[in-house]
Amino acid sequence: MDYRIDFIPSALEQLRGLPKEARRLIGAKLDRAQHDLSGDIKKLKGFKNKYRLRAGTFMSNSASTSAKTPGNWTQLNKQLAQAKALLRQMSQTVEDIEDARTIERAKRANAGKPRVSWAQAKRELQLD
Repeated sequence: MDYRIDFIPSALEQLRGLPKEARRLIGAKLDRAQHDLSGDIKKLKGFKNKYRLRAGTFMSNSASTSAKTPGNWTQLNKQLAQAKALLRQMSQTVEDIEDARTIERAKRANAGKPRVSWAQAKRELQLD
């Protein structure tokens, strides 16, 4: 399935201000997103047809140990794992709300201005 990607003028202006390598990275991700919403693309909860794409580095912290923990620590470790999972879910919800708020603010600031197609943005950013 193909998707149409349009930019509000302020978003295109922000892209222009990025270093060329960053524009290329974002451009490559947007090219892929036109045909397949995979990668670091996420539908924002509570909104119809609103997505966010992240381009950049991702850092994951993980640790494992083979040391045996005392019996009373087992329950604490289980509770800690549950709390971490809940915190991750809450963090994702907060990110969705922040992303949606940013999109809405940008839309209001660009109200009435014509949208720019991804094809035109690529030409203007010299990403062809």
